Order: sequence, then C-alpha cells, then structure tokens
Amino acid sequence: MSPITETALGVNVMTSSTPPQLTKRQREVYELLKSVFREQGFGPTIREIGDHLGIPNPNGVVCHLKALEKKGLITRGNRLSRSIRLVEAGDLPGAIAVDGNVRGGCCVPASPDEAGLPIDQLFSAGTRRFLRVADDSLSSCQIVAGDHLLVDPEASPRDGGLAVTASGQILRTRYLAGGWHFETFDDKNVSDDATLDGAVIAVIRQV
Repeated sequence: MSPITETALGVNVMTSSTPPQLTKRQREVYELLKSVFREQGFGPTIREIGDHLGIPNPNGVVCHLKALEKKGLITRGNRLSRSIRLVEAGDLPGAIAVDGNVRGGCCVPASPDEAGLPIDQLFSAGTRRFLRVADDSLSSCQIVAGDHLLVDPEASPRDGGLAVTASGQILRTRYLAGGWHFETFDDKNVSDDATLDGAVIAVIRQV
C-alpha cells in the first residue's frame, strides 16, 4: 500500500513507496547530494558536483539534476546556486513530471527535458494562503464556486491577473498608460492606489 500525504487543500496524494529507477550516474549524483547535505547542511553547486564526479560540462550535471527532479527526489527552487533540496519521505513530490501537452483536444508527448510542475514550491507554507470561492462572482474570469485562490502577499500583480486588497476586495489588475488600474467585481469603487495584500498566483480546482 502506498503512503498517503495530505496537501494544503486536504486532497490525498498517493506517493509511491517504490524508489524510482536511476541510472548509474543519476545514482552517483543523488548519493553525492545526500552526502553533502549530511556534512554541511546545504547542497553543492553545479560546478562542485561536476568537479567531484568528473563531469566537465555543467550541462551534463544539469541534465542529471533535471532527471532527479522529474523523479521526485530533489527540487531545485529558483535555479539559483545551492538551491537544490532533497525531498524527504512524506514530503509533497518536488515536481510532478509533465507527461504531455494538450493541443486540439489531444495529448501530445512532452519533451524528455520538459520541467515538471514544482508542487512543493507552489504549496510552500510561509505567508501564502488560500481563499475559497463561495459563489460565481468571479465567473467572468472562469473562476467558479468551490475553486480556491492561492494568494502570495509577496508576489507582484500581473497584467490581467487578480489581486487582493488589504480590505479584502478581489481586483482584476490591468497595466494601462504606464500605471496599474484596478477593476472590481462588484459595484464598489476602488482607487488605483489601493493597498494590495497579495496577488493570486494559482487557481486550484478539484474535479
């Protein structure tokens, strides 16, 4: 039986108890990462991995790291130096592999090196929070009752996106004539210099 991990939305995610299959070189990289983390508490740089394992081309190291990330063993954060993190047992998977792209209603196989969806980054705790949509007031944005808005107070608004004010209003954000313009979903007026309390970075829907 596979263990069950509960996500921020209470959705049960099945995680396989069978370790993923690794090539000899991927295993060497993974074992090196574990060793470095045990010794110094943080991961090595790409150059350090290459030097230790005799991989002269940094792109070769990156390919192995991408493979480990797709197999859910590590995450690479924002790709900055020393941003590698090991995914411990019971964690959310670091990234769920993108197996295909939907075009014209059909699934087309994805490129082997296509980056996975960084689940652990998206649902990292910190100051991010969920807002549950209770009605269809946001239906013009294809957001309906039962959806959840993931709000990041540190994220910047984007053109055509959604933001939340300090008073709790949900706004559509537009960048017009060199400045931000905010539109409400009700009859209340809002100033274009309203204080924002975060931007919506994802919409989660259970089907």
